Amino acid sequence: MLKMKTIYAMSLLSAILMAFSAQAAPVIQENDSAITLSAGKSRLVFSKTTGIVKSLRIGGSEFVYKESGPRPNYWRAMTDLDKQLSIPTRSAAWREHSLNPRAIDTLTWTEDDGAVTLRVNYEPECSLLYTLYENGTLEVLLLQNPTVQPFREPIILDGPGMVYNPDEDPEERAARIEEFRAMQARLKASEYRRWLEEIALIPRVGVRMEVPEKYTCEEREGQLYVTFGRGRGFVLQPNHELAYTFQRLTVEDLEAGRTEARPFTELCIDAIVPDTEGVGPYVMPSVPVSLGFTITPLR
Repeated sequence: MLKMKTIYAMSLLSAILMAFSAQAAPVIQENDSAITLSAGKSRLVFSKTTGIVKSLRIGGSEFVYKESGPRPNYWRAMTDLDKQLSIPTRSAAWREHSLNPRAIDTLTWTEDDGAVTLRVNYEPECSLLYTLYENGTLEVLLLQNPTVQPFREPIILDGPGMVYNPDEDPEERAARIEEFRAMQARLKASEYRRWLEEIALIPRVGVRMEVPEKYTCEEREGQLYVTFGRGRGFVLQPNHELAYTFQRLTVEDLEAGRTEARPFTELCIDAIVPDTEGVGPYVMPSVPVSLGFTITPLR
């Protein structure tokens, strides 16, 4: 009888271990309203209705406040310079894309190493890729493709330098060349200004989400720690240089001058973009931008 009990206990333990192992393997589940990636104690749920991630559980803890999970973000509070350049009006479409992202299609697949990936394509020309591994680690990659043609300098096919007259006075020739170069500069500036006026500048390119207020966000040596209690939470490790902002106010609160703290922390993860000459720190839609990071459970 003792031997039979031992065999039964070992069989039960084997069944439990096998069940746990099966749960740990990354899987993709999809229905009419959502797509779910799950592995071990981590799970990502994408809503087909809203076009954003409505649940993100890392290591068994929920990190999304009221279904306001990761989605593309292009907007920030406007500065005095922004207002002088009429960015709030000219680029208003990018604010709308941030508040109401338009997911046009999705694609899921299993990687060679067993991880599972969800790709969400948004308008205009943006994709978010989520890859979940067996250990519960999540990789996120945002790709922002060009939306307008890049600026091309005007080509002038005529000028004093194209025909050389040996009888021309050197000083007169130098003066004509200088005048021609000044005309070229004026034309270039005029075309560049017209190009800027015809397109919408993106104030930022990044990922935005709301995290429940119980979590503390802290940047340490380029990595972002989102934690609660002893050892619960995750560390966000950038694949390249990124910028983080986290506060108990939304971008819209800052624009409206509101100061009352929200019951969540708005977390924005932004690509580092160069200054655009004469305009400021904007991303030209003609320049491809990408950002990537890895979220790893602390335990």
